[in-house]
Amino acid sequence: MPREYYSAKAVIGNGIALGMTDGTNYAGLYSDDTTALSVNVTKYGVSIGTDVTGAQIRNKKVFGITTDSTKSGIIVSSDSNKHLMFYLN
Repeated sequence: MPREYYSAKAVIGNGIALGMTDGTNYAGLYSDDTTALSVNVTKYGVSIGTDVTGAQIRNKKVFGITTDSTKSGIIVSSDSNKHLMFYLN
């Protein structure tokens, strides 16, 4: 059976911290001197490069991307030359 290729608009960053949630808490993804990556409630929806201060969430829960598109840190590209290509096998 031949592969079927599909195309969709590319997903790109929008200049704010990647918004994360554990289903209850919302936080922005960041890095510091002691952990590779962590989440911080004061970094939710703020610009990339902002200094890290405030409360970290250390609740040993899995985080995923928030469903709030205004705070997710990702958008669909409006550039017609950028596409995500994939196939179903």
